[in-house]
Amino acid sequence: MNLWNRRKAAVIFVLMVLIVGAALYWEETPQQGKIPLDPEAVMTKQREQKARPSLHVYVSGAVMYPGLYDLAPGLRYADAIRKAGGMTDEADETRVNLAKKIKDGCQVNVPLRKNRRPAAGKAPPSAGVLPAREKGRRKEQGAARTPKINPNEAPQEELERLPGIGPETARRIISERNTAPFRSVDDLLRVKGIGPKTLSRFRELVEVLP
Repeated sequence: MNLWNRRKAAVIFVLMVLIVGAALYWEETPQQGKIPLDPEAVMTKQREQKARPSLHVYVSGAVMYPGLYDLAPGLRYADAIRKAGGMTDEADETRVNLAKKIKDGCQVNVPLRKNRRPAAGKAPPSAGVLPAREKGRRKEQGAARTPKINPNEAPQEELERLPGIGPETARRIISERNTAPFRSVDDLLRVKGIGPKTLSRFRELVEVLP
């Protein structure tokens, strides 16, 4: 073998050694950015997601947004009411057990405050039971004597005299009319916290004037 062939063979040998060494180094060196997944961790996460079913609860009564809600197990009535936007100004929170745990398909109802009874020692204007016709006549006379409230102009103190309207709802009425005046009594449904049931309690006591 001449000198040229020997040099050629040496170069080829060196190249083969470099190629084999690089291949071995690449296999033993961990590649960055590739994190192997742990099958046990994946299965554990899937089991946890399946083990947390939601409960369907109907929240009604004096809350901001009555309706059907999906809640996690272990929550209480207070959490369901908070999910529905909280209680309105006319809610009677003393008649709701906020610490009671919710169940699937249960109803969380927030009752309204009852009307105040006459003070002790003050008897009605007349004793006995009045005939239905006389009751209606006196009711109409009383309504005629009481001026109706204009929600477009009434101050907050006057709005609070309406049944079911508290300080917070009265402020919302004023804020809403400043944005766009009410054109009818039904426009009061635009106010947050006033629903059809609440509106029916004072519909005959208000009159919308421009």
